[in-house]
Amino acid sequence: MAFYNNSIHTHEIDPIYYHVNSRAEFKLPTNTTLLPNMRLGNIGVTASDDVANYNVFCGTDALIQSIALYDGNQLLDQCLAANMWACFKNYNRDNNVNASKYRSLNGSGRGLKVQGMFVSAATTYPLMQQFLAQPTVNTTESTTKVGFLTIQQLLPFLDKSLYVPTTVYKNLRLVIQFETDQAIVLTHSNKNPQTVRPILICDELIGDVTKSLGVYKGVEWDAIEHDMVVLPAITTIGTGAILTTSDQSISFNPHGFKNKTLKRLLMVNSPTSAIVYAVPGTPTQNRHGGKLVSRTQYKQQVQFVVNGRALIAGNGITGANERLGYLHDTFGKCSSWPGCNQIGARGVHFVNYLESTACQDYIGVNINEYIGDLQI
Repeated sequence: MAFYNNSIHTHEIDPIYYHVNSRAEFKLPTNTTLLPNMRLGNIGVTASDDVANYNVFCGTDALIQSIALYDGNQLLDQCLAANMWACFKNYNRDNNVNASKYRSLNGSGRGLKVQGMFVSAATTYPLMQQFLAQPTVNTTESTTKVGFLTIQQLLPFLDKSLYVPTTVYKNLRLVIQFETDQAIVLTHSNKNPQTVRPILICDELIGDVTKSLGVYKGVEWDAIEHDMVVLPAITTIGTGAILTTSDQSISFNPHGFKNKTLKRLLMVNSPTSAIVYAVPGTPTQNRHGGKLVSRTQYKQQVQFVVNGRALIAGNGITGANERLGYLHDTFGKCSSWPGCNQIGARGVHFVNYLESTACQDYIGVNINEYIGDLQI
């Protein structure tokens, strides 16, 4: 299918290869000029019943495990932790923008409002809830909620391009790997989700407008790369209701950024145990955000040592507001709420049991150095 105006021809492209719950591959139009605002549509799943919702903090974006753009067999750009990055970018927006726009595009629960006050004999605090309830995942493709994703937020090559000439990039392919972990995709982990066939939407420049573009001079962009380390669990001391923990001091040397210029760094505390991301007493139901959120660590202190020099003065980043401040200084405004990066905070309560605390504790720092050695 195609739509036209005087200078733009919009293509809706079916995948040349598609395998349920595995991957999809698209081939882009050749010998023409494309705009970089490529979009994925019809992103979604069906489920065994209509009880589950998509990941509350990420929506249908959680389905994209990785995404890559190739010219033939030459990799141009990729995002290997696409859904984790997309989950953060949903947080890295104004609350009003999430409520009025992105909640409808990706079916997430982002965008909150205060609905009166919760009053009891012991305490009083604001009641918060989503602007509108999340649509449920249904059993058939014709009725299940599907989403829409702007690929530029995952592939900086497209974000920094003014246009993409397929006379230069003669065999462009977009390859998507789907997420299969139900603790990431849905609010329940026993619903047997099956992906819906997605479509790629791209705009082609036509007519005389292409003559004004001049000679293509290439593009410069900052790639999104990631590395991962595993922090061992802290040993608890004691039994019953009285438990204490021992201090744990560990240093890591991630090698994914070595011999590269690292600009901004985002640190995500991704949970690995179902004890952390499952609802207590209901192991098949996931806390909102599932494995994609950044969970607060108890009395966490973080220091970054870049090429032998401590990046942060003193003991590094030590407090919840300090972490939030560094994050906002590095990545800009985020739709935070009271207690979202604190353990045991009771300053806010969510209607419908929306998990409100210790779930959005990201750390962001500006490094802007060539990395010979990095310690965290």
